[in-house]
Amino acid sequence: MELLGDDNSGASCDSIHNLHNHTDKCWFVRHTGSCGVDEGFVNYTQLLYCALEDIPVWFGCVLLIIWWLFMFSGLAVTADDFFCPSLAVISRSLKLSHNVAGVTFLAFGNGAPDVFSAVAAIGNAKAGDAGLAIGALFGAGVFVTAVVAGSIAVICPFKCMERPLMRDVIFYLAAVYWSWHIMWDKKITQAEAAGLLVLYGVYVIVVIGGRYINQRLKKLKNQSAEAKVSNTTDPLLRGILSSNSGHRDFVASYDSTSPIAAAPNSSSNGTSSEDIMHSFVASSDSSTSINSSDCILGSNSQEGIINTASPNIQVEIEAISRMKHGGQTKSDEARHMWKIFLSGINPINTEEWGDLGLHWKIYEAFKSPIMLCLKLTIPVVDDEDKDEEIEDESSSQSDSGKEDSKDMKQLIMKTEKISHLRNWNRPLNSLHIFLGPFFASITTGVGTKTIGGAFPIYGLVLIVGAALAVFVFVTTSTYKRPRFHTALAYLGFLVAVVWIYCIANEIVNILQALGIAFNLSDAILGLTFLAWGNSVGDLIADMSMARQGYPRMGISACFGGPLFNLLIGLGIPFSIACANHGGEFLLQVSLEEMVLAAGLGLSLVATLIIVPLSNFYMSRAYGIFLLALYVIFLLVAILTEVNVIENISL
Repeated sequence: MELLGDDNSGASCDSIHNLHNHTDKCWFVRHTGSCGVDEGFVNYTQLLYCALEDIPVWFGCVLLIIWWLFMFSGLAVTADDFFCPSLAVISRSLKLSHNVAGVTFLAFGNGAPDVFSAVAAIGNAKAGDAGLAIGALFGAGVFVTAVVAGSIAVICPFKCMERPLMRDVIFYLAAVYWSWHIMWDKKITQAEAAGLLVLYGVYVIVVIGGRYINQRLKKLKNQSAEAKVSNTTDPLLRGILSSNSGHRDFVASYDSTSPIAAAPNSSSNGTSSEDIMHSFVASSDSSTSINSSDCILGSNSQEGIINTASPNIQVEIEAISRMKHGGQTKSDEARHMWKIFLSGINPINTEEWGDLGLHWKIYEAFKSPIMLCLKLTIPVVDDEDKDEEIEDESSSQSDSGKEDSKDMKQLIMKTEKISHLRNWNRPLNSLHIFLGPFFASITTGVGTKTIGGAFPIYGLVLIVGAALAVFVFVTTSTYKRPRFHTALAYLGFLVAVVWIYCIANEIVNILQALGIAFNLSDAILGLTFLAWGNSVGDLIADMSMARQGYPRMGISACFGGPLFNLLIGLGIPFSIACANHGGEFLLQVSLEEMVLAAGLGLSLVATLIIVPLSNFYMSRAYGIFLLALYVIFLLVAILTEVNVIENISL
């Protein structure tokens, strides 16, 4: 095919390497369909070969990698600091049990980056090439089940819980086989895509049902023990045993690894919430809700979502202090409200800035632009337990003996006990009501559509949003949280979803541009850059838990979380793709995808066979075996990519 002809609709963008002139490459990129983007805002391939044509391609790639890192930090921050807190509040407002929340809302919160990356990758798939999505989901699965699980076993050998491990591994194997079967057929139907979602629904039922049955059996066992106690003739012994049975009822509501009573309160620059996440799901016997986010229900972490309100607390104390010593003028109130607004949009954690290491300070500054944009558009409602925590901390502080200090402590307790602001920020939340829906309507493209062919939808959104924002600002108080404040968590959830999807699209488009520049397949990019980026948080958090002596909490994340990502990450986008292509979506499948499926399947089969034979003891030797297995898998994948292992026709 003539690359510079009038019709390049059937040409592959990889053919750009057959051209040597910058002008020809730019023309080819502009007129070749496979070099374009279906979703997202920037055509990075065109940026690389046209806008940056005066600089070497390798330098342009370096700039893209830096931008990719920035986008990845934005994805993590959006999920951890905005999306998950909203889900936690929504779960609490709906009065969901820990089991149900763990395998639904929290699982979605933790898997959001992976799932939305897969949705974006399949949405941008050219001619059925979903290698980036498949590579990311399978690559992350192999990384977590081999590297993360193996590292935990090497650091702290332990005996794992039999029932949850076997349940998750078996379901994960079923999901991998189903996905492999779809790839082997090189097509997926609407029924097969829906089947992926149904399989996860079955998993949720098994988790909740198994937990319920397990608790019923424990309760019957306790009742049997109490019956024996009631028959004893020694009243003193009967009283002691009866008292202990009440304690057993409490302990039975959690697994032996429950951190709610035992986990250490660790905190290191915002990562402690991840540890609590792992703890939470281990206690609910559902590993699905763990990944690397700050999705927690009722945590006492001093980082993550709790930190978002801390600047406001000091401002509130100052205001009440002024009111106590002579009242507050309107100018004082306006000045105070301005302080609240500025503290709410501050993108850098100034409270802990002095205690941060150099690398954390660089990271804080690096992510500050995206953090500012997020804080301006996404409301965050703090969880209820924050009020109790700050009140307890205030009451537990030592008395300095000075009257002013004593008054200040009373003001702190009064502020938190009476106001219960839970991150209520009157000026900023009013702005959220205006900017959040407008941002969502523009970025999703809904706002650009017109009503009656004349009036754009974004205009209606602006009018309604402005009216609601003014109403909220006029009818609420700066110092008292309104009754509808919890409803802002739902707005925060929706806007955060839009942000995550937009950022995921940009990440996918950047990787595809880098793949074209380096002549790499989407599959190899997915199993390396995208998989590692989405999984490095798991590795750090789980290894931290293992070092603290809680390996079960870490290992519980290694199977349920990737299972959710695989089933939902393929089920949702393929269902959409099938609906858009007449009920069937044709796939381009290469040997790399089959290597991915084989590597993940081998890792799971090894766990399914070796761990029970070892009496469910995760030994250091087994951990080394898993790490070696990943190295071999990665080597085979790379050799397949460079055609040392021939890419046979499937």
